[in-house]
Formats: sequence, structure tokens, C-alpha cells
Amino acid sequence: MGTLETFGLREAWPRSLHIELPADPLFFTVFASLVAVPSIFFVATIATTLIVNFGIAFIVQTSALIFCLAWFVPTFIFCIAGAFFITKATRAVFFLLDQVEQRHLPYDKSVHEKLH
Repeated sequence: MGTLETFGLREAWPRSLHIELPADPLFFTVFASLVAVPSIFFVATIATTLIVNFGIAFIVQTSALIFCLAWFVPTFIFCIAGAFFITKATRAVFFLLDQVEQRHLPYDKSVHEKLH
């Protein structure tokens, strides 16, 4: 018997971890925070290189673009995946905390009254 059956979580598990991208503000918060820094760095680097090298060194501009894209594209993909997995993990923790909170464990009320 697995953990899901032991704690009675089998029925609610898939439904509670579902992420609806258009309506999930947590995903967009994590996504924006992880993607904003690489995107701003990429745009600033390309803009600076374009302004400095415009009409002077087209080869330098092209190599800078290739270098920045080689850094930016994998970082962007990693940040999207990171935002997705952080959101999934957060939803899982919230779900488990909610399940623990909703469980009604039998206890002796006289002991509870003595402690409080």
C-alpha cells in the first residue's frame, strides 16, 4: 500500500496539482521573476552593441548577437522550466498542507483540555 492510499490522497491528487496557465497568478509571478533578468540583460547588451558598433563593425555586432543568443536561449528555456516546476512544487506543498490540516485525527479530549 503506497503513501497515497495510506493517507487517502489518491482521489484528490491529480486535480489539486493541475496548473491552469491563464488563471494561475503564481506561475506568472515565478515566470516573470525568472525570465525578467535574462531578458533585460539580453536586450541591454544587444542595444549597447548595436549603438556602439552601428556602421563601424558589422562583424562584431554579429558575433555579439550570436554570443548573446547562445547564452540567452538556454537560459530562457531553463527559466520557463524552472518556473513551471517551482509552481508544481508549491502547489504540491499547498495541497499536502491542506490535506494535513483537513485530517481529523482522533485524540483524547481530556488530555487536550489538560494541556490548554
